Amino acid sequence: MIIKHLFLQIMKDRYFRIIWIVFCILNGLLLFQRYNMQNTVEKEEQRIYDDYKGEITSQKIRQIIDGTTELDKKVKEGDESLKNLSCKTYSEYMKGNYNLYQSVYKNYKYAYEYKDFAAEMSEQYKDFKNRKLRYYYDYTDENVLLNYDMYTLFCVLLAIYIGCKSVEQDREAKMFINLTLSRRGIRNVYKNKCISLILCNCLIVALFEVENIGIACLMGNLDGFFQPIYALEEYKKCLFSGSILSAWLMGMTGVAIVCILMCYLSMTISLVVRNAVLSMIAGCLLYAFLVVLYFTVDSGTNPIGQLAVGNSILDNRYFLPDCGIYGLAACLMGCLAVKISGKIDISRE
Repeated sequence: MIIKHLFLQIMKDRYFRIIWIVFCILNGLLLFQRYNMQNTVEKEEQRIYDDYKGEITSQKIRQIIDGTTELDKKVKEGDESLKNLSCKTYSEYMKGNYNLYQSVYKNYKYAYEYKDFAAEMSEQYKDFKNRKLRYYYDYTDENVLLNYDMYTLFCVLLAIYIGCKSVEQDREAKMFINLTLSRRGIRNVYKNKCISLILCNCLIVALFEVENIGIACLMGNLDGFFQPIYALEEYKKCLFSGSILSAWLMGMTGVAIVCILMCYLSMTISLVVRNAVLSMIAGCLLYAFLVVLYFTVDSGTNPIGQLAVGNSILDNRYFLPDCGIYGLAACLMGCLAVKISGKIDISRE
């Protein structure tokens, strides 16, 4: 019951709800903009995609190769006539048809040759053994969803806010006078508070991700969401061999852990500094420092880089240990906050 009360106390904070709504609107607009920039698919592009998506067969491969070869020859000869073509056409222009076939050919070639690439890599990494791609889809929208990381900033800022605000609420309510708690009692309250903050952060991240996936389904086409992550060419060397969906879930888990860590850091700072505004500023500056450090220094121990930036860490050898390390760091920070709370009489401020 105490955890539920503390959880609802944070969720019912007026300023928190206002900031959350504003961030959700901004997040939606930014993601909409990204999909609008990516999805300029014309009817002819959709038609050729519908013909060749799905399982890669020898018949489809032959049609793509023959069509690309024939159109390439016509383009080089300067022949703009679509008559007497043996391949299916999708555009009114010769160059347009050639570009469409070339685009599908490139993706088919990557999928077809990936088996050989995996065989070569398997000599160094057993994770690549027996890898192959049997399906072709347009992964543009999956790429946008996986690489979209602006919502991470919104989640972390909310985490910093609720970490500081949870301490400030206790000061404003003078709860320790009303409850006449001992130091042990104060620590017990903060143990429950740490649990409630975990629930709050998980809920925040989950709702942002629901918004993201909802916009992705509305604006994009996630046909290949259940295909292996290495179906995306930029992840061809990725040691993680799960689906794009599982990679997305890994990214969500990483963001949640970073948010919990930053929330506990902010709560600890707030207990020491005793000023909510200064604590929030300090938390934001710390996060900004970690982000700048990630982009300027090749650091393998930066939690922002390991778990939250662009979902780029998809190596199954390191992701789970990283989650454990930074999850443990979050627990230690929570324990430190509980320890400090027992030594500071908040009610006298």
